[in-house]
Amino acid sequence: MFGVSARFGDSEGDGSLEEYLGRRGSARSTGSIGSDLDNFEIAEGLSSRASHGTDAFRSPRRSLSQRRSLENASEDESSASAYIASLGTISGIYNDLQRERDLMVQDAERVYKERISSVSRLRKLEAKLMDLSQEKSSLEERLEALGLKDEKLRERILDLDKKAEEICMESKKFEFAIREMRGESTSSNAVESGGETASSVPGNHSSSSCLRTLFGHSGQVLCVDACPGSRVVISGSADKSLRTWDMDTGRRQDALYGHNGWVHCVRLQEHKAVTGSGDKTIKIWDILPATDKIGYGVGVGGPCQATFVGHDAGVTCVDFDSSHVLSGSMDRTIRRWNLEHHNDEVFELSGHDGAVSCLQFWSYALVTGSVDKSIRMWDLRTGKSHRTLRGHAGPVRSLQFDDRIVISGGLDRQALVWDIRTGKVIQCIETSGQVLGLCFSRGECLVASSDKVIYVYDVSSGKVLTEKRGHSGAVVCVVQAEDKAVSGSTDHTCRLWI
Repeated sequence: MFGVSARFGDSEGDGSLEEYLGRRGSARSTGSIGSDLDNFEIAEGLSSRASHGTDAFRSPRRSLSQRRSLENASEDESSASAYIASLGTISGIYNDLQRERDLMVQDAERVYKERISSVSRLRKLEAKLMDLSQEKSSLEERLEALGLKDEKLRERILDLDKKAEEICMESKKFEFAIREMRGESTSSNAVESGGETASSVPGNHSSSSCLRTLFGHSGQVLCVDACPGSRVVISGSADKSLRTWDMDTGRRQDALYGHNGWVHCVRLQEHKAVTGSGDKTIKIWDILPATDKIGYGVGVGGPCQATFVGHDAGVTCVDFDSSHVLSGSMDRTIRRWNLEHHNDEVFELSGHDGAVSCLQFWSYALVTGSVDKSIRMWDLRTGKSHRTLRGHAGPVRSLQFDDRIVISGGLDRQALVWDIRTGKVIQCIETSGQVLGLCFSRGECLVASSDKVIYVYDVSSGKVLTEKRGHSGAVVCVVQAEDKAVSGSTDHTCRLWI
């Protein structure tokens, strides 16, 4: 009310509202009562507005513009609240990203330190490998020199044995002559030269001489093969490697690596070799003839041409011809592979109740031996086993067949000769040790025995013809290559024999 009185005082002069109304009334004395009442209502309304202050704006009689202003103000308040909430969210996200960045920086520092440490360890290992490589080369050279020295010593021993034998014969002759001079009776076993025959002494068999000892493997030699045409000998070992040798000189030509398990079997034909390993694979290798080799240990052997994968256990035996490879495994199956279309398996043969330990095939004829003590004969055209040979009392370890007979050897210390037409045993050769490997040619059967000896038997009579001694461990494998024999042993060596 004081504000309104001031406004009226300012416009009309000093005085109260009553004075102002009095003056307005005297000025309008000629006016109607209605107009005075109207003026009073106006004044009262003004007074009322002045006395209530901002309450006038809360009247329900608001204009459209006022309502719109209020609505806009409310929207502005909502927008402000949303803006404030958005700022809070962004601030939280920023803090989270900052923390995540700090963690990543810490991880990066840790990875960097580990990387530096790994590089340092790698450099140390490289240095050690370099030292080991140099030491390996030195040991190989020393091993080669020791091998040559061993061969020379053996040659000297053979010469001394011959001289001792000559002296013994001269002594026998001299003794024979003395007895004649004394008129004493001479032995009926004496020959015209005055000596005794080798067969006159019980248990004495002529012994074939060892031409060369082949050093190089660092594990047991598990398989060997030889090809007279290329003059190459190849061996596989528990050291997971293959070695090739010159058949004539015994010099090591090459070392082939690729298998991740023991090399259990190998077959060699001219320039191609097939191997089977405990790593469940079969590999095809290109082997150069001995005459094409350049130097020693330079890796001139061809690389692995193909790898066949399919067996569920280690591969124990292989054989191949110009178009197919056959493999036997500890998973009790035989598989045939296409040699031209690598890794194209033709089919699988099943029938043995144990691991397949040996096999040989020719054309459509396949013969397999197993630790289940049986031998099976198959027709590769049908994939069926048409005959089972039973006679061994232990696992069958090796076999070979031709168009007339099958000879099999087992851990029961027997080598059995079977008639291929009737399937009956026609000869049983008793051996002093377990038969770990065998081969036969020209009526003679060579048996690799666990007692460190290679026995040569006459197939028809079953009698021992000669013995080949020299290995210091069990003889695991033996093959015949024209005029020479090759053997492998647990003593880590191969030997060439005549």
